[in-house]
Amino acid sequence: ARARAPVISVLRGPLLPPPATRPSSRRRSPRALPDARSYSALISALGSGGEWRHALELLREMEAKEIAPHVRTYNSAIAACEHSRLWEHAVELLREMAQRGVPPDAYSYESAISACRHGGELEKAIELLREMDAAGLRPSAFAYNQALNACRLRGAAERALSLLREMGEHAAPNTYSY
Repeated sequence: ARARAPVISVLRGPLLPPPATRPSSRRRSPRALPDARSYSALISALGSGGEWRHALELLREMEAKEIAPHVRTYNSAIAACEHSRLWEHAVELLREMAQRGVPPDAYSYESAISACRHGGELEKAIELLREMDAAGLRPSAFAYNQALNACRLRGAAERALSLLREMGEHAAPNTYSY
């Protein structure tokens, strides 16, 4: 927990070094304020490190500071949930995006589908695959492969064969697909 505090405090504390360590000058640099890009980068880094709680905490902090999250911010938060195998949170964030007027992109759906695969949620993974297609986002081989892997985890061979046939209409199957 101690190692995370300095990273998170970057967005909460002063962004300039203490006066004793700053080069002496009569002019003071303007204070840089965190924006959606800096939050997105930190949320991504925390998510990659398995720190999903801190990543989601920063997303909520953005809202409290009236900094509008954009698609990359949400994608970073969804990926944080995916890395920690939290499919419910990933799907919830996908829904939240749409409610807040931030249209999910292919990566948003792919990460949520992957989170569902990790959670063994075959039906939800397929539902999101269908939703992705209905939203005009062509499901990629990666998205199909995640749903196929969910079939494998659930022992749903017939469902996997059906998805594989369907995949041929949207994306080229690859070695992972088989």
